[in-house]
Amino acid sequence: MKLNKINGHFSFGNHLIKPSYKIRDIKNEFLDDSIELWIANKSWITYRLEIAMKFILLIKFFNEDLKTIEIYLTYQSGKQMENELRNLLKSLGGENKYSWGNVELNKDIKAGYESIVINVNG
Repeated sequence: MKLNKINGHFSFGNHLIKPSYKIRDIKNEFLDDSIELWIANKSWITYRLEIAMKFILLIKFFNEDLKTIEIYLTYQSGKQMENELRNLLKSLGGENKYSWGNVELNKDIKAGYESIVINVNG
């Protein structure tokens, strides 16, 4: 996984997600049915994508506009998970603010999980 810190383009494998993406762009990017509609609540739509049986992406839209990409590990416990998620965060540039949005580590102690969150402005 790579994140272009200048323009916010997020890439993995042969796929690319841009901050300007609309729902139609995600559907066109993932024509192989690997992406599934996860949650649909009025203006909010979330798609779920599993990558190499290791990561889960939740891609969230508000009124058709990309708002958030959340990155989870498929397993959610132990020091190995913490280290792997922190190493991924570091490779993405760490927790930072950019002109196009920000990247942060989300730790939900009550729910017992951590994720990397890429937020898009706009």
